[in-house]
Amino acid sequence: MNYWQNGGETPPSADHIYVNGYGFVREDPWQRENRDIWKNAAVVGIILVGILVLPSLFDYPVQILLNLLLAPFLYLTEGSYAAAGIQVLYLQLRSLLLYALSMLLPLLVAAALLRPKRRRPVSLFRRPTPHLMSTGTAISLAVWVLFYLGGNLLSGGLLQLGILSLSPDNSLPAAPAAVAVYLIRLFLPALLEELLFRGYILRSMRQFGDSFAIVASSAAFGLIHYTFTRDLRSFVLGLVLAYFVIRSGSLWTAVTARFACILLNFAVDCLPRLFPGALSTFFSSCLFLVILALGLLSFIQFCRMDGNPFILSSGHTATRISRKLLRFFGNAFVVIAIVLWVIQAAGYMQYIG
Repeated sequence: MNYWQNGGETPPSADHIYVNGYGFVREDPWQRENRDIWKNAAVVGIILVGILVLPSLFDYPVQILLNLLLAPFLYLTEGSYAAAGIQVLYLQLRSLLLYALSMLLPLLVAAALLRPKRRRPVSLFRRPTPHLMSTGTAISLAVWVLFYLGGNLLSGGLLQLGILSLSPDNSLPAAPAAVAVYLIRLFLPALLEELLFRGYILRSMRQFGDSFAIVASSAAFGLIHYTFTRDLRSFVLGLVLAYFVIRSGSLWTAVTARFACILLNFAVDCLPRLFPGALSTFFSSCLFLVILALGLLSFIQFCRMDGNPFILSSGHTATRISRKLLRFFGNAFVVIAIVLWVIQAAGYMQYIG
């Protein structure tokens, strides 16, 4: 005899089903969770496709706009040096506008469609503890160095096979007017990309478990870069950044760490100009050793202070993480984004054998 027949409960309505561990529910939790993962994956896939495609779509309109704005200055300048400076400024402004458009529109889509499960979500920009911010920054820098060196080894191995791994020209411009635009373009990703990937995407995915959210958001982050080595480095760095955002509860942890990584990359690129030859290699090697040592010490100290640093919330989930990842990466929009990423990354590989 059922319990409610003895007067203990009200019998469920006809549209309820019984699920072990959940009781009588209107919908199977497994089906609901898979449907929600599919919806979130579709939005993330659309965002990734937009980031990869929008620069090509906006390139011609941006060129027309810049030509209209800079044509008077080019006409009034005298001498080839001034004209070359305006041309460099034009290229930097073009790069900045294309990047801003390719990120701001996906950010609007994410803000509108990727909403957390809570009605009143916690603010992304809470003040983190100084300990977590400094620890996250030190470990992120160490991870960046490790995969920077690993990427160089991989590029060298590919070169031995006759494959040259190219990368976009991101060198410091010589024209003074273009330097400010270059610096804005250089450090803008520390805010926009962290807001998108460690903000909206990570927060919306946490309802399916923290581990799944970290892997999914980091994989999406890795797909927006240019070469296979940079994509791998970005994926692993994204894992670290997402972890510390969850631990600290603040996006500022990731923004600070990402800003430090970009600054380190900028310093490494500038060292050959300041110290040509073997001296540049010496200073960069010393810098890398110091960063790796600080990262290792920070990691040890973090593990000592936090008794369970690698235990994350699984959330109220009915599906294993492997099935959730298959559901996420099997979404048609995510598959399209992966295909576009492969095409883009292959474009930066040149066979010279």
